[in-house]
Amino acid sequence: MVRSRLARRLSARPRLARRLGAPLAAVILVLAAPAAQAAPARPDILGSVAIPADTLAALPLWRRALADQANWLADLKGCLGRGEAECASLPEKVWLARIEGLATLPAAEKASAANLLVNQLLGESPPDPAAPDPATPAAPAAPAADAPWPTLGDLLGAHRQPAGDLALALAKYHTLRAAGVPAVDVRVVATHPTLGGGGHFLAVTRVDGDWQLLGSAGGLLEPAGRSSLFAPLYSFNETTRWVHFPARLAEHP
Repeated sequence: MVRSRLARRLSARPRLARRLGAPLAAVILVLAAPAAQAAPARPDILGSVAIPADTLAALPLWRRALADQANWLADLKGCLGRGEAECASLPEKVWLARIEGLATLPAAEKASAANLLVNQLLGESPPDPAAPDPATPAAPAAPAADAPWPTLGDLLGAHRQPAGDLALALAKYHTLRAAGVPAVDVRVVATHPTLGGGGHFLAVTRVDGDWQLLGSAGGLLEPAGRSSLFAPLYSFNETTRWVHFPARLAEHP
């Protein structure tokens, strides 16, 4: 029932759909479709209520990205293990070496160190040579709706891609997973700003029972219990996706 109410709200509010952008709005309508066995709504991240579904059928780009990431990591470990140093870029080598150290850290330190690592490697995109002022390169363009989601190889390799918010969120997710954080404790979250603007992706991880946002500055972790800046739309990990909506929608059928 809550799913259908969410879908009706999005359909009836074209201004919200335009604000989210066509890809996000379309995905939300797909995720809000009734399921054969609907799970109950539960309190969740960023002050929302969420309905989980143990299927990733609505996220084909994510399923492909998981396979591509696994292949890249296996190839990277294999070629470096054979002593083929030229098979990887310096950022790829740095990332893999740091991952081995992160795996031994306590949960809170691991999350902070993983966030710092990704922010250091990807926080500053390569300058755009076509930009009129090299000191202030243009922000990465939003990917096309059907464009493959990047792996860490795409972001750290010799022909690295500029890292937008989706790429950074995916990189942090993959880094935490490679460092040994269970999938149940990591998610990528699609949000829309409460003060206007386009959709935005964030990475979150659970530390000592509490969800934390992986901030964009250093290794900063921010509590994800509630935010006045972002409202979650949907989130996902390797096994599950969640549809989010304000808690007040669950209070009245």
